Amino acid sequence: MGLMWFSLGSIFAIALWGLSAWNIKRDVKLSILGWGISLITLFSFLFTIAWSVSSFIEGEIQAAGAGLLFFGSMTLLLFSITFRVVKKSK
Repeated sequence: MGLMWFSLGSIFAIALWGLSAWNIKRDVKLSILGWGISLITLFSFLFTIAWSVSSFIEGEIQAAGAGLLFFGSMTLLLFSITFRVVKKSK
């Protein structure tokens, strides 16, 4: 379980670093809304991974699938909103 939390923290740090580097490279100025929705989307993605992996490890395959379906679809919806907000800020 500790390895999963370490992996999620690493993914979070790499994603933030990548987003910052992408903003600097493309010369995109994100607003507070852009950063906020990006962080919410990232948290939603990491929660989806955490829920599914922990449910799978505990032997609750149905809960893992339901988490992927529910939280994964929410993450995809948030990602599409984030994409539009970032594209608009260009």
